[in-house]
Amino acid sequence: MTKRHKIIPNVIGWTTLGGVAGQVIGLSYALPSPLPKLLFTAMAGAFGAALAISRWKLNASPIEDLGRPSLRRIMLYLVIGVVGGYIAAQFGSGINLVAFIVLTLAFGLNEKVGIPTTVIVMAINAVVWFMLHLIFRGGFVIDASQIPLHAEHSAADHLARVATLESDTWKYWLAAVPVVSMGAPLGAWAASKVKRDVLIIFLLVLIAVEVLSTAVILGPKLSPAHLLISFGTIVLCAGWFWVMHQYRKKTRPQDFA
Repeated sequence: MTKRHKIIPNVIGWTTLGGVAGQVIGLSYALPSPLPKLLFTAMAGAFGAALAISRWKLNASPIEDLGRPSLRRIMLYLVIGVVGGYIAAQFGSGINLVAFIVLTLAFGLNEKVGIPTTVIVMAINAVVWFMLHLIFRGGFVIDASQIPLHAEHSAADHLARVATLESDTWKYWLAAVPVVSMGAPLGAWAASKVKRDVLIIFLLVLIAVEVLSTAVILGPKLSPAHLLISFGTIVLCAGWFWVMHQYRKKTRPQDFA
């Protein structure tokens, strides 16, 4: 299916390579809950605002290809992969969002090309994540010491409960396989068929759902420190997006003509 739709192969290759390193780091240095969810949501919300401004306020024209990458561009793709891979190791996804942000805001790539490109990165990243867990953690094994042992339960009951949790984890992963294998290419195909503005609006709706669901689910449980971290993340992302916008204005002023 991807042969019939525009993708950027060098972005996929170099970003995926960086993503492997990022996931290894993420497995070694995990963030405490709920920071991964907060950071992801804050970044997604800030990007949604930047995407809307870029499309309807600045009215920047997109490009369809990035050309042959320079050494500096390759290094950037690797960095994107490392950062996105680390986020994915914490939250389960994110490398596609980081890559999509840079491709669209900094380089001006058309969202209709950026989505199938980053979807492939995400799919490969998920396989790598699974293999890393098999290699470094022996699969989805639940640490028995982290499961509360109730006084009324025997040691045998406790181990049986742990085994059930391990089995359920594998079941969840297997249940996700057909969804991802069918949904990812179907989404890429749909993105190639709809108009650009329709696609952007759909992305903004998904981001709004992400922000609102996080606010409803985690909002009552957040401490002032968590709120401060979320606000700081939004500010940092806004600064990052502004730098990318300035880079695009400098390197591609014709996009804003």
